[in-house]
Amino acid sequence: MGLLNNFKEMKHTLILLLFSCAAWGQTAEDYYNSGSVASESGYLKDAIIYYTAAIELNPKYAEAYCDRCAAKYDLNKRDLNMLKEAIEDCNRAIELNPKYADAYYNRGICKYMMENYIAAIEDYKRAFELNPKDKDFERMLKKAQKKVAK
Repeated sequence: MGLLNNFKEMKHTLILLLFSCAAWGQTAEDYYNSGSVASESGYLKDAIIYYTAAIELNPKYAEAYCDRCAAKYDLNKRDLNMLKEAIEDCNRAIELNPKYADAYYNRGICKYMMENYIAAIEDYKRAFELNPKDKDFERMLKKAQKKVAK
């Protein structure tokens, strides 16, 4: 197990080193992509930093706001302030792109985690209306509706 942890840390350090070396001249999309890699690798704090850098370069980058939201709620599902920040990110993504289904879905997840099931249902409904093929939207909508029915 120790060797596996050392490999994960070495991989993490290598990823950060590669992105740091290439940082000069990076675009918002480059930072966004780095955030996606970090998030997929489980380095959520790093992902938030990269998404924030993307937003600083392009304040109208709805996807960066939405994915920063997801990284925040994945980082600490029980931190009320972090969930509120995540909701603010989704609000901004929705303001920039009112038809962005993932932003409604992520905001719904935050509201669900805060046990605000009625508000979560509204976001899940909107996400599902915008993208009825996404089974996660439908699954979470039903899950929140069950919570309200209890």
